[in-house]
Amino acid sequence: MAAPPFIDPHAHAHRGGALCALAILGAALAASTDARAQGATGEPPGTAPSPARPSPTVTTTRAVDERGAEGETEAKPRAVAGGVPRAAGDGEPAWQRQPAIRRSGFMLGVTVGPSVGMAAGYPNDAKKLGREAFYTETGIGVGGGLSLVLGGALSDWLVFGVGLAVSSFAEGEVTSAVGAFTFRTEVFPLWALGGKWRELGLGFDAGTGGASIVVTDDPDTKLADAGSASRVGAFAFYEGIRLWKISMGPYLGGNYAWSSTLRHGEIGAGWRTVLYAGSIAAPPKPARASAPSATSLRRW
Repeated sequence: MAAPPFIDPHAHAHRGGALCALAILGAALAASTDARAQGATGEPPGTAPSPARPSPTVTTTRAVDERGAEGETEAKPRAVAGGVPRAAGDGEPAWQRQPAIRRSGFMLGVTVGPSVGMAAGYPNDAKKLGREAFYTETGIGVGGGLSLVLGGALSDWLVFGVGLAVSSFAEGEVTSAVGAFTFRTEVFPLWALGGKWRELGLGFDAGTGGASIVVTDDPDTKLADAGSASRVGAFAFYEGIRLWKISMGPYLGGNYAWSSTLRHGEIGAGWRTVLYAGSIAAPPKPARASAPSATSLRRW
Protein backbone atom coordinates (compact mmCIF):
# COMPACT_ATOMS: atom_id res chain seq x y z
CA MET A 1 0.00 0.00 0.00
CA ALA A 2 1.47 3.30 -1.19
CA ALA A 3 2.03 6.05 1.31
CA PRO A 4 -0.24 9.18 0.99
CA PRO A 5 1.39 12.23 -0.65
CA PHE A 6 2.96 14.67 1.68
CA ILE A 7 1.06 18.03 1.94
CA ASP A 8 2.98 21.04 3.18
CA PRO A 9 0.60 23.33 5.17
CA HIS A 10 2.97 26.32 4.78
CA ALA A 11 2.72 26.21 0.94
CA HIS A 12 -1.09 26.38 1.06
CA ALA A 13 -0.97 29.34 3.36
CA HIS A 14 1.31 31.28 0.94
CA ARG A 15 -0.97 30.58 -2.04
CA GLY A 16 -4.11 31.77 -0.16
CA GLY A 17 -2.44 35.02 0.87
CA ALA A 18 -1.39 35.76 -2.73
CA LEU A 19 -4.94 35.22 -4.03
CA CYS A 20 -6.43 37.57 -1.39
CA ALA A 21 -3.94 40.31 -2.29
CA LEU A 22 -4.83 40.03 -5.99
CA ALA A 23 -8.58 40.24 -5.19
CA ILE A 24 -8.11 43.42 -3.08
CA LEU A 25 -5.98 45.08 -5.80
CA GLY A 26 -8.64 44.36 -8.47
CA ALA A 27 -11.41 45.85 -6.33
CA ALA A 28 -9.36 49.03 -5.75
CA LEU A 29 -8.73 49.48 -9.50
CA ALA A 30 -12.45 49.07 -10.29
CA ALA A 31 -13.43 51.67 -7.66
CA SER A 32 -10.88 54.14 -9.06
CA THR A 33 -12.25 53.69 -12.61
CA ASP A 34 -15.86 54.30 -11.44
CA ALA A 35 -14.82 57.48 -9.59
CA ARG A 36 -13.21 58.93 -12.74
CA ALA A 37 -16.30 58.17 -14.83
CA GLN A 38 -18.64 59.83 -12.30
CA GLY A 39 -16.47 62.98 -12.13
CA ALA A 40 -16.47 63.38 -15.94
CA THR A 41 -20.25 62.92 -16.50
CA GLY A 42 -21.74 64.08 -13.20
CA GLU A 43 -23.85 60.87 -13.10
CA PRO A 44 -23.48 57.82 -10.84
CA PRO A 45 -21.81 54.84 -12.53
CA GLY A 46 -24.15 52.46 -14.28
CA THR A 47 -26.81 55.08 -15.10
CA ALA A 48 -27.68 56.39 -18.55
CA PRO A 49 -26.57 59.98 -19.23
CA SER A 50 -29.33 62.59 -19.02
CA PRO A 51 -30.34 64.31 -22.29
CA ALA A 52 -28.73 67.72 -22.96
CA ARG A 53 -30.90 70.74 -22.12
CA PRO A 54 -31.85 72.81 -25.15
CA SER A 55 -30.30 76.26 -25.16
CA PRO A 56 -32.72 79.21 -25.00
CA THR A 57 -33.83 80.45 -28.39
CA VAL A 58 -32.29 83.78 -29.28
CA THR A 59 -34.06 86.00 -31.74
CA THR A 60 -33.12 89.24 -33.38
CA THR A 61 -35.14 92.32 -34.17
CA ARG A 62 -34.71 94.67 -37.04
CA ALA A 63 -35.16 98.43 -36.97
CA VAL A 64 -37.35 99.98 -39.65
CA ASP A 65 -36.72 103.57 -40.66
CA GLU A 66 -39.18 106.17 -41.89
CA ARG A 67 -38.95 104.87 -45.46
CA GLY A 68 -40.00 101.35 -44.49
CA ALA A 69 -36.64 99.75 -45.29
CA GLU A 70 -35.06 97.31 -42.90
CA GLY A 71 -32.10 98.59 -40.95
CA GLU A 72 -29.21 96.73 -39.37
CA THR A 73 -29.74 93.92 -36.91
CA GLU A 74 -29.81 95.11 -33.31
CA ALA A 75 -28.02 93.51 -30.37
CA LYS A 76 -29.11 89.94 -29.60
CA PRO A 77 -30.92 89.13 -26.35
CA ARG A 78 -28.67 87.66 -23.69
CA ALA A 79 -29.39 84.84 -21.21
CA VAL A 80 -29.38 85.51 -17.48
CA ALA A 81 -29.10 83.16 -14.49
CA GLY A 82 -31.33 80.13 -14.92
CA GLY A 83 -31.08 80.19 -18.73
CA VAL A 84 -34.00 82.66 -19.17
CA PRO A 85 -33.45 84.91 -22.23
CA ARG A 86 -33.67 88.66 -21.67
CA ALA A 87 -34.35 91.25 -24.34
CA ALA A 88 -31.42 93.50 -25.22
CA GLY A 89 -33.40 96.66 -24.37
CA ASP A 90 -34.52 95.62 -20.87
CA GLY A 91 -33.91 98.42 -18.41
CA GLU A 92 -33.28 101.03 -21.14
CA PRO A 93 -35.74 103.83 -21.98
CA ALA A 94 -37.44 103.63 -25.37
CA TRP A 95 -35.79 106.79 -26.72
CA GLN A 96 -32.35 105.18 -26.26
CA ARG A 97 -33.31 102.01 -28.16
CA GLN A 98 -35.06 103.68 -31.10
CA PRO A 99 -32.70 104.50 -34.00
CA ALA A 100 -32.66 108.10 -35.28
CA ILE A 101 -34.56 108.59 -38.53
CA ARG A 102 -34.65 112.41 -38.85
CA ARG A 103 -32.04 114.20 -36.68
CA SER A 104 -28.74 112.99 -35.26
CA GLY A 105 -25.10 113.94 -34.88
CA PHE A 106 -23.49 117.35 -35.16
CA MET A 107 -25.78 120.39 -35.62
CA LEU A 108 -25.06 123.92 -36.91
CA GLY A 109 -27.84 126.50 -37.05
CA VAL A 110 -28.32 130.11 -38.17
CA THR A 111 -31.34 132.30 -37.41
CA VAL A 112 -31.85 135.78 -38.87
CA GLY A 113 -34.80 138.14 -39.13
CA PRO A 114 -36.33 141.54 -38.38
CA SER A 115 -37.60 142.54 -34.94
CA VAL A 116 -39.25 145.31 -32.95
CA GLY A 117 -38.52 146.23 -29.33
CA MET A 118 -38.26 148.68 -26.47
CA ALA A 119 -35.57 149.45 -23.88
CA ALA A 120 -35.03 151.65 -20.85
CA GLY A 121 -32.32 152.19 -18.26
CA TYR A 122 -29.63 154.20 -16.49
CA PRO A 123 -25.88 154.56 -16.95
CA ASN A 124 -23.82 151.96 -15.12
CA ASP A 125 -22.82 154.52 -12.48
CA ALA A 126 -23.93 154.39 -8.85
CA LYS A 127 -24.11 158.22 -8.69
CA LYS A 128 -26.58 158.35 -11.59
CA LEU A 129 -28.63 155.24 -10.80
CA GLY A 130 -32.23 156.07 -9.89
CA ARG A 131 -31.99 159.73 -10.86
CA GLU A 132 -34.61 160.82 -13.37
CA ALA A 133 -32.23 163.20 -15.16
CA PHE A 134 -30.15 160.21 -16.29
CA TYR A 135 -33.03 157.91 -17.17
CA THR A 136 -33.45 156.94 -20.88
CA GLU A 137 -36.46 155.19 -22.40
CA THR A 138 -36.84 154.37 -26.06
CA GLY A 139 -40.09 154.12 -27.93
CA ILE A 140 -40.92 151.13 -30.11
CA GLY A 141 -37.97 150.67 -32.43
CA VAL A 142 -37.36 148.52 -35.51
CA GLY A 143 -34.27 146.40 -36.01
CA GLY A 144 -33.18 142.81 -36.40
CA GLY A 145 -31.38 139.87 -34.84
CA LEU A 146 -28.90 137.13 -35.67
CA SER A 147 -28.02 133.97 -33.78
CA LEU A 148 -25.53 131.16 -34.35
CA VAL A 149 -25.69 127.83 -32.54
CA LEU A 150 -23.39 124.81 -32.50
CA GLY A 151 -24.51 121.57 -30.87
CA GLY A 152 -25.81 118.09 -31.40
CA ALA A 153 -29.04 116.13 -31.79
CA LEU A 154 -29.44 113.61 -28.97
CA SER A 155 -32.53 112.16 -30.62
CA ASP A 156 -35.07 112.99 -33.32
CA TRP A 157 -36.93 115.26 -30.92
CA LEU A 158 -34.21 116.71 -28.63
CA VAL A 159 -31.31 119.03 -29.56
CA PHE A 160 -28.79 120.88 -27.36
CA GLY A 161 -26.30 123.59 -28.32
CA VAL A 162 -24.31 126.68 -27.39
CA GLY A 163 -24.17 129.85 -29.40
CA LEU A 164 -24.05 133.60 -29.82
CA ALA A 165 -27.07 135.90 -30.16
CA VAL A 166 -27.01 139.60 -31.12
CA SER A 167 -29.87 142.00 -31.78
CA SER A 168 -30.53 145.72 -31.94
CA PHE A 169 -33.17 148.25 -32.90
CA ALA A 170 -33.25 151.99 -33.44
CA GLU A 171 -35.87 154.53 -32.48
CA GLY A 172 -35.36 158.19 -33.22
CA GLU A 173 -31.85 159.24 -32.21
CA VAL A 174 -31.06 156.24 -29.99
CA THR A 175 -30.20 152.61 -30.56
CA SER A 176 -30.45 149.70 -28.14
CA ALA A 177 -28.35 146.58 -28.64
CA VAL A 178 -27.76 143.23 -26.89
CA GLY A 179 -25.12 140.56 -27.38
CA ALA A 180 -24.92 137.34 -25.35
CA PHE A 181 -23.47 133.83 -25.19
CA THR A 182 -26.33 131.37 -24.79
CA PHE A 183 -27.21 127.74 -24.09
CA ARG A 184 -30.02 126.45 -26.27
CA THR A 185 -32.50 123.57 -26.06
CA GLU A 186 -34.81 122.61 -28.91
CA VAL A 187 -37.62 120.08 -28.64
CA PHE A 188 -40.15 118.63 -31.08
CA PRO A 189 -43.16 117.86 -28.86
CA LEU A 190 -45.41 116.62 -31.69
CA TRP A 191 -42.92 114.03 -32.96
CA ALA A 192 -45.20 111.12 -32.03
CA LEU A 193 -47.92 112.36 -34.42
CA GLY A 194 -45.69 111.72 -37.44
CA GLY A 195 -45.71 113.44 -40.82
CA LYS A 196 -45.29 117.22 -40.97
CA TRP A 197 -45.94 117.48 -37.23
CA ARG A 198 -42.40 116.19 -36.74
CA GLU A 199 -41.05 119.42 -38.27
CA LEU A 200 -42.64 121.74 -35.67
CA GLY A 201 -40.35 122.68 -32.79
CA LEU A 202 -39.91 124.91 -29.76
CA GLY A 203 -36.63 126.51 -28.74
CA PHE A 204 -35.41 128.00 -25.47
CA ASP A 205 -32.13 129.76 -24.75
CA ALA A 206 -30.54 131.46 -21.78
CA GLY A 207 -27.21 133.19 -21.31
CA THR A 208 -25.32 136.28 -20.31
CA GLY A 209 -23.75 139.22 -22.13
CA GLY A 210 -23.92 142.97 -22.47
CA ALA A 211 -26.59 145.53 -23.37
CA SER A 212 -26.61 149.27 -23.84
CA ILE A 213 -28.52 152.27 -25.21
CA VAL A 214 -26.39 154.63 -27.25
CA VAL A 215 -26.77 157.71 -29.42
CA THR A 216 -27.24 156.46 -32.98
CA ASP A 217 -24.83 159.02 -34.52
CA ASP A 218 -22.28 158.62 -31.70
CA PRO A 219 -22.08 154.97 -30.50
CA ASP A 220 -19.40 155.84 -27.94
CA THR A 221 -21.92 157.92 -25.97
CA LYS A 222 -23.80 155.48 -23.73
CA LEU A 223 -27.09 156.73 -22.34
CA ALA A 224 -27.69 153.46 -20.48
CA ASP A 225 -25.43 150.52 -19.81
CA ALA A 226 -26.29 147.11 -18.37
CA GLY A 227 -22.74 146.07 -17.57
CA SER A 228 -23.34 142.32 -17.37
CA ALA A 229 -26.90 141.40 -18.37
CA SER A 230 -28.89 138.18 -18.29
CA ARG A 231 -30.79 137.13 -21.40
CA VAL A 232 -33.56 134.60 -22.07
CA GLY A 233 -35.41 133.77 -25.25
CA ALA A 234 -38.12 131.49 -26.64
CA PHE A 235 -39.31 130.78 -30.16
CA ALA A 236 -41.39 128.42 -32.29
CA PHE A 237 -40.30 127.21 -35.71
CA TYR A 238 -40.97 124.95 -38.66
CA GLU A 239 -38.12 123.21 -40.53
CA GLY A 240 -39.90 121.04 -43.08
CA ILE A 241 -38.13 122.53 -46.10
CA ARG A 242 -35.25 120.14 -46.69
CA LEU A 243 -32.27 120.17 -49.02
CA TRP A 244 -29.74 117.36 -48.54
CA LYS A 245 -28.92 117.45 -44.80
CA ILE A 246 -30.13 121.04 -44.41
CA SER A 247 -33.51 121.87 -42.86
CA MET A 248 -35.08 125.31 -43.26
CA GLY A 249 -38.22 127.22 -42.34
CA PRO A 250 -39.72 130.27 -40.63
CA TYR A 251 -39.61 131.09 -36.93
CA LEU A 252 -41.37 133.45 -34.50
CA GLY A 253 -40.03 134.36 -31.07
CA GLY A 254 -38.82 136.93 -28.58
CA ASN A 255 -36.05 137.66 -26.09
CA TYR A 256 -35.57 139.73 -22.97
CA ALA A 257 -32.38 141.05 -21.34
CA TRP A 258 -32.07 142.70 -17.96
CA SER A 259 -29.71 143.90 -15.26
CA SER A 260 -29.92 146.26 -12.29
CA THR A 261 -29.60 149.25 -14.64
CA LEU A 262 -31.28 148.31 -17.96
CA ARG A 263 -34.22 146.43 -19.53
CA HIS A 264 -34.36 145.39 -23.21
CA GLY A 265 -37.11 143.34 -24.92
CA GLU A 266 -37.78 142.28 -28.52
CA ILE A 267 -40.11 140.15 -30.61
CA GLY A 268 -39.24 139.05 -34.12
CA ALA A 269 -39.75 136.65 -37.01
CA GLY A 270 -37.46 135.40 -39.70
CA TRP A 271 -35.77 132.43 -41.32
CA ARG A 272 -34.00 129.52 -39.66
CA THR A 273 -31.48 127.21 -41.39
CA VAL A 274 -29.97 124.14 -39.70
CA LEU A 275 -27.49 121.49 -40.79
CA TYR A 276 -27.86 118.05 -39.15
CA ALA A 277 -24.75 115.98 -39.94
CA GLY A 278 -26.59 112.72 -39.26
CA SER A 279 -29.84 113.71 -40.95
CA ILE A 280 -31.46 111.13 -43.21
CA ALA A 281 -32.48 112.32 -46.66
CA ALA A 282 -36.14 113.08 -47.24
CA PRO A 283 -38.15 109.85 -47.72
CA PRO A 284 -38.89 109.11 -51.39
CA LYS A 285 -42.45 109.11 -52.62
CA PRO A 286 -43.93 105.60 -52.84
CA ALA A 287 -43.92 104.20 -56.39
CA ARG A 288 -47.28 103.57 -57.97
CA ALA A 289 -48.09 99.99 -58.98
CA SER A 290 -48.16 99.67 -62.77
CA ALA A 291 -51.17 98.17 -64.53
CA PRO A 292 -50.74 94.62 -65.99
CA SER A 293 -49.69 94.63 -69.64
CA ALA A 294 -51.62 92.93 -72.41
CA THR A 295 -48.82 90.36 -72.81
CA SER A 296 -49.10 89.24 -69.20
CA LEU A 297 -52.88 88.94 -69.53
CA ARG A 298 -52.52 86.66 -72.55
CA ARG A 299 -50.26 84.34 -70.59
CA TRP A 300 -53.01 83.83 -68.03
